[in-house]
Amino acid sequence: SNAIARYSLFNPKTMAWENRAVNSTQKKEALNLGLHHQFNDSWSAGLSYSYVFDRHDAKNYQTNSLDKDMSINALINRLRPLNTYQIDVNFSKKKWDVNLSAQIFSGMSERYFTDSRFVVLGLGANYRVNDKLLTYVNIENLTDTAYENRAHSVYGLGAYPQPGRNFLFGMKYSF
Repeated sequence: SNAIARYSLFNPKTMAWENRAVNSTQKKEALNLGLHHQFNDSWSAGLSYSYVFDRHDAKNYQTNSLDKDMSINALINRLRPLNTYQIDVNFSKKKWDVNLSAQIFSGMSERYFTDSRFVVLGLGANYRVNDKLLTYVNIENLTDTAYENRAHSVYGLGAYPQPGRNFLFGMKYSF
């Protein structure tokens, strides 16, 4: 009931960004749904959805009525994706475990993000050489998508870019 934070807001009168301390009552709406299904001994899939929305009743703060994107509520909710979807397809047979995943971010304001939605794919594979040795490879951002999952009002579009395609190879040995 007494959230305190600092936000950078654009003041059209001075044409500059200003830091504002905000004391407010905060209410968060969130929804998380998940579903997993095992098709047979080898194949399974999962689907999840997440939604977060903040509402602030700011004390001693005037919103800029000329720009609906500059209120505290709008700013807080525009600096992160409102919707996140996760889709996983898994295959497991004998010594192999393989996972293909898609993460979808949507509901972003193009005022703060380089696009209103992003799709990021990942691929992982494990191979059990024996009971003690496991080898693995993970490829994150398979399609080398340029994306952000967080924004900053002052630094502009693409302020917090996420990693491009990257690889992780390894082995895990149990003693």
